[in-house]
Amino acid sequence: MEFGLRKLRSMSNVMGLFAFFVTGLLVLPSSAAAKELTAKQIADKAMAAGLFSFKEGQAVLEMEITQASGRVRNNTLSLKMRKTKEGLAQTMVRFEKPAAVKGTSFLVRERSGQLPDQFVFVPATKVVRRIAAGNSTRSFFGSDFSYADLMPLPPEEQSKADLQRLDDAKVGGQTTYVVQMKLPPEAPYGKVVFYVHQKHLLPIKISFMDREEKPFKELVMKKLKKVQGKLIPVEMVMKNIQKGSKTVLRIKDMDNKAKLSDADFTEAAMKQ
Repeated sequence: MEFGLRKLRSMSNVMGLFAFFVTGLLVLPSSAAAKELTAKQIADKAMAAGLFSFKEGQAVLEMEITQASGRVRNNTLSLKMRKTKEGLAQTMVRFEKPAAVKGTSFLVRERSGQLPDQFVFVPATKVVRRIAAGNSTRSFFGSDFSYADLMPLPPEEQSKADLQRLDDAKVGGQTTYVVQMKLPPEAPYGKVVFYVHQKHLLPIKISFMDREEKPFKELVMKKLKKVQGKLIPVEMVMKNIQKGSKTVLRIKDMDNKAKLSDADFTEAAMKQ
């Protein structure tokens, strides 16, 4: 693993990819206090850390999908995100390349105490479609991420998980806290294990198990970059262990000073 210093139906969103990437890093307690952190404290801090390390901004992403057959597909996406004054995440993802999917967009708006609103717009249909909870486990445009992986999860739903702190472990030479999350029967995953960087409180690996607790998927942060004094992942890989496919997500450009408003996160904005 390379680290260079220079994101569920009911419980299915255990990592909430894009919305999970939004907020700024928290400060790690002293090493003595850190040893006493509970599983919930580690999980809370890691989820609050966010991977893009800004509360409002935009980025250009490259998504490389390698199917089990070896066939590779490449997409370029634009990403906008912000936090409302109530602290709720808003995220818009739009496909820019290739031409066959240009203009296709995905919108997530977090709601207080409820699962977020999710919408998809495909230019050929000229219709914005709401994604129902029952469809949230489907693949996100053929990638190894599901729609559920992209949704923020209300605290009330997070509280249903059974958290346990496991022995610390090394990931790519980095010392991590290890937190296991067992999920209720209605969740698509049986268990999820987070590996959280002890210094930066950033999740650098997440292992997903199926309902039989067999290895299912694995998300690894391959490259990190320091931006304004904070580490963010600029390359991450989601592997589907059972299918043999993988999706690489790379951040190619980032603007954490972009000024956005509610108007940038509407169904009308998806069609523009």
